[in-house]
Amino acid sequence: MSYFDFLIVVATCSLLLFVSHCAESEERKHLYVIGDSLSSPTGCEWPRELDDQYAIHNLAQAGLTMEAFDMPHHQSFRDDSTVVIMMGSNDAGSGVSVLRYKMRLRETIRAAKTRGADRVLVGGPPEIESLLPAVTKYRKAAKRVAKNERVAYFTVKWDADQTIDGLHPTCNFNRLIADQVRNEIERAL
Repeated sequence: MSYFDFLIVVATCSLLLFVSHCAESEERKHLYVIGDSLSSPTGCEWPRELDDQYAIHNLAQAGLTMEAFDMPHHQSFRDDSTVVIMMGSNDAGSGVSVLRYKMRLRETIRAAKTRGADRVLVGGPPEIESLLPAVTKYRKAAKRVAKNERVAYFTVKWDADQTIDGLHPTCNFNRLIADQVRNEIERAL
């Protein structure tokens, strides 16, 4: 086999794998994650732990607040899609008003529904010790907005001993968070 033939075989195999992956992605349910550093890509973030069951679209960004989040204008959601919104820790830590947080959360939920999301779940910000008591106000606000918008609300059982720095989850803790989120999604179906 010549080098040129070898390259053709490699390119063909790569194309077949890509097409296969795309087809598989079309068949699986889609999970869109809107969040902050507790969900953002780190190599072992909790959304990645769900990629055996869902095609993951992780829109989370470290440092993001609900106030600063602006759903991309081109963002639409595929059929059989779930959107999980887990934000509020940075809002609590940076002094964003609870009223502003509620307004932006409501806008994001409505945008997700309008753009085709089948299900929207709101995860209240975790009870991170360094953010108490402020974060409690944001949890209550998130729960109220979720109820008013008729979407599921949940909280993640937080374990500060399983964090890197009291805030960011270890890889093992991310697996546990993924299990909790998976259960909440299944409950919402």
